[in-house]
Amino acid sequence: MKKILSFCLILIVIACFSVVVFAENIITVNLDGSPINFDQPPIIQNDRTLVPLRAIFEALGAKVDWDDATQTVTSTKGATTIKITIGDNKLYKNDSAITLDVPAQIVNDRTLVPVRAISEAFGCKVDWVDETQTVLINSVKETSTPEPTPTPDPPATTGQKNALKKAKAYLDVMAFSYSGLVKQLKFEGFTDDEAKYGADNCAAGWYGQAVKKAKSYIDLMPFSYNGLVKQLIFEGFTDDEAKYGAESCGANWYEQAVKKAKNYLELMTFSYKGLIDQLKFEGFSDAEAKYGADNCGANW
Repeated sequence: MKKILSFCLILIVIACFSVVVFAENIITVNLDGSPINFDQPPIIQNDRTLVPLRAIFEALGAKVDWDDATQTVTSTKGATTIKITIGDNKLYKNDSAITLDVPAQIVNDRTLVPVRAISEAFGCKVDWVDETQTVLINSVKETSTPEPTPTPDPPATTGQKNALKKAKAYLDVMAFSYSGLVKQLKFEGFTDDEAKYGADNCAAGWYGQAVKKAKSYIDLMPFSYNGLVKQLIFEGFTDDEAKYGAESCGANWYEQAVKKAKNYLELMTFSYKGLIDQLKFEGFSDAEAKYGADNCGANW
């Protein structure tokens, strides 16, 4: 009887501990001292808090429009217009690009956006209280200290303008990574500064470019998921961009294994096991490789 009571006490302690840990992970967002309610709880990704877009925009008093075709959100408040696209690491404030640490994304059928970047774009002050996992947004402008007048960017040089035109022309023809586009522009004779200006201001979404490049590769030849990610990284995409491209290109990796198996058999003979090993060497999983060998139509 004592053993049973001890066991029950242990379960109660564990259950209480679990509840406390779960409660500590709840993220709260307060605007001017009042909490904002969300139908999808905020999440933290790469040390950045993401919240449902409509709730945060409406709480800030901004109008929200959604373009399903381009998966782009346009929000307007006064003279400020913000555009943000799913998967793109750039936010555009009145056509000026702002780089995001984490792009907008869809979680549980809800579009989540980085709360700090959105709030600061509308002129709010944002603080994070780690002890309570709370985001504090202050929309009241401080008037005690006047804000310094920002120094305007110098006008673009002729070389920078030409690099920008060339960058847009390239993107109309094929997909590029940021570094790949800079290299191509420098190959065309632009200076490093001109090439980077062209790539920085061509309004390309590099996550979207990774998807386009992945699709173009899949149209040419079969790839495993890992093989396609490596190829995209070789093209200059970041690790996150490459993974996003491979995950969003619409490829069926089992069917890709079948196509790759057939390609190999057109070049040389294989045993069943040898073909599986070769497919695994190409980056296919064990299950994908076996599926490819089983469905390639070979007579062993």
